[in-house]
Amino acid sequence: MVRFKAVALRWHADVPQPGLVEVSIQDAFGIEHRIIEKVSVVGPIDAGPTSSYPTEVWIEAEVEASDRNGVTVNLPYSMETTDGASRLTFAAGQVDRA
Repeated sequence: MVRFKAVALRWHADVPQPGLVEVSIQDAFGIEHRIIEKVSVVGPIDAGPTSSYPTEVWIEAEVEASDRNGVTVNLPYSMETTDGASRLTFAAGQVDRA
């Protein structure tokens, strides 16, 4: 299990409960990915429609593969990017072992 840094950019919607937040993640190749997900899924974050954004969050994920070039993770809870990706690769320095 590892965790990677993401940035909650904005409140997206009030439903479904407890609400959706838009998150930005940068992978090992410098590509920015966006995820729109329930607040409770993206990690321990105190966020709501009137919260201050952007705010840093850490998302935990299972490692699929790891080598000297990076760490590929499967996003948790069937999470996907807005482009439909369910796995991402990070440089070793972008993840913390949980």
